[in-house]
Amino acid sequence: MSLDGGELLDSRQPLDSDEGSLVAHRTLAGSVLWWRVALSVAAPTLDDMGEGAHGVIIGGQSLKELRSDGAVVRRALRGLLRGRAVSVDTVPGARHQEVPEGYTNLGSIAYRVTDPAATWQIIGFDMVGIATDGQAAVIIDTGTWPYAGHRPDHAEFERARLGGVGLLILPHTPRTEQYVRSYSSWLCAGDGPLQGREIEGARERPDRPEFRLHRVQPVPLSAEFAVTGWVEGGEWRDPSDLEAARTLLAARYDLKLGLWDLARNSTLRDALLHPSPVEPVAPGVAPLPATAVSRAKVLAGELRSHQTERRESKETIGAKLANFGWVTRGHETGAEITLPLREWVGKFEPFTLLYLTLSITERRCAVSVADGMDGQMTATGRYVTKHWRSLAEIAAPDTCLAREGRTLWRCAGGWADALDWEERVAAIGTRTKAWFHLFAALGEELADRQGRAEAREIAKWVREGWPADRVPGMRP
Repeated sequence: MSLDGGELLDSRQPLDSDEGSLVAHRTLAGSVLWWRVALSVAAPTLDDMGEGAHGVIIGGQSLKELRSDGAVVRRALRGLLRGRAVSVDTVPGARHQEVPEGYTNLGSIAYRVTDPAATWQIIGFDMVGIATDGQAAVIIDTGTWPYAGHRPDHAEFERARLGGVGLLILPHTPRTEQYVRSYSSWLCAGDGPLQGREIEGARERPDRPEFRLHRVQPVPLSAEFAVTGWVEGGEWRDPSDLEAARTLLAARYDLKLGLWDLARNSTLRDALLHPSPVEPVAPGVAPLPATAVSRAKVLAGELRSHQTERRESKETIGAKLANFGWVTRGHETGAEITLPLREWVGKFEPFTLLYLTLSITERRCAVSVADGMDGQMTATGRYVTKHWRSLAEIAAPDTCLAREGRTLWRCAGGWADALDWEERVAAIGTRTKAWFHLFAALGEELADRQGRAEAREIAKWVREGWPADRVPGMRP
C-alpha cells in the first residue's frame, strides 16, 4: 500500500521498534480500502448462511480515506455496511455484581444486543468474550486482543472468537499471523502444549520509541489489499483460490454463486477462476513511516502538556474539596480524588471499606461509589439500585445513573472549562453530606460482612495450629 507520506508498506512485513505490529494493525483497521476488501468476503459469507445470519464487528468505527481534493478525512464505518447495524450496549459490571435485566455480565463489563435481528452487531472496542453467542456467521475483529500480547490464552481466544463462528476476519500483520500460527500449533497438538507460553520472538523487545506507537497511524492512499492468509481446521491453506473467487464475485454481481462454493469446488474453479498467487513478504525489517512518526511525536508532546494541565487542575480542585473530607492521591501519575465513607481497622491490614470517587474529565464531572471488599460488590450494587430515587434527589438537577450503574452524580463542565469552581465545589460539598448519611447503613453492612470474613480467616488458621493472636497477615 502507498501511504499519505509517500512510503510503501506491506502490512505483513515487520516494522522497526513495533514488536506488537500496532502500526500496521491500526493502519489496516482504519482504512476504508481494507474494509471494502474485508466486507467483500464477509457479505457473501452472510448471504451463503441464509436469512437471519448476522455478523459481529469488534474495534473502532472511525475510518480515514483520501478525498478527491487530496485531504484525508474521517468516515463512519456504518456507511460501508450492507444491512442494518446496531451497537452493543454496555454498562460497567463486576464479578458477583447484579447488572440490569437483559444484560450479560462478563466481569468488568456487562452487555446486551439491542436488536438481535440486525445484520451487524458492532462492539466499539476490544472485548474478551462478548462476541461468543454461538450464532455469528462472521466476526471482523480489528481489536488488538489477544494478538498483540506476549502470553496468549488460546483457550480463551477459541471461546471468545471461534465458538460457533463461521468465519473470523483479521488484519494480516506479523503479530496476527504469529498468534494464529501459535493457536494452530496448540490446536493441532490436541493437549494445548503452548497454552500460556510467550509467542515466539516476544522476549526480544527493542527499545521503545519516545512516542506511543498506537498513535502512529498512516493512511493508505492506494493499496492492493487481498486475502493473504486462510486457516481452516488449524491448517494454513493456499489463499489464491479464495482470493480469485472474491475478486470474481466483487466484479460480477450477476453471478449467483456462493463465495465458498466457488473457492472449494474444483470444477467451478477450473471453469471460472484464474488463481491469484499471494506475493511473498519482503525480507528484513522496514523502518517506521517517517510522516506518521513525525505526527505521533507532535501528538505525544500535546498529550504530555494535556496531562500536566489536567493533573494540576485536578490537584487544585481536590485541595478545595479537602474541607469536605475528600482526599487527593497519586500526584505523580494523575490525581485521584476520593471520599472515604467507611474505614476498616481490624486484625489485619486496614483499608477503606466504602468510598466515593470524583472523576473530572475535560468536559464533565462525575461521582461514583465503590467498595474495597473482594466478592462483596453485589451488596453495594444492590444498595445503589434500591436507593436510586434518593440518589436522584441528591443529584438533582443534574444526572444520576444509579439505576444502571454506580454513577451517583454527573454534570457537564470539566477541568478545561471556564467554570466557577468555587460554586461547583460548594455543590459537591452539599451533596457530600447527603451521601454520607445515605451510605451509613451500607457501611455498617459491609463492616459486619468484613468482621465475619475476618473471623472465618482467623478460625481457619487456628484450626491449623496457629495462635489466635498471631495468624499469618495479622498486624502486631
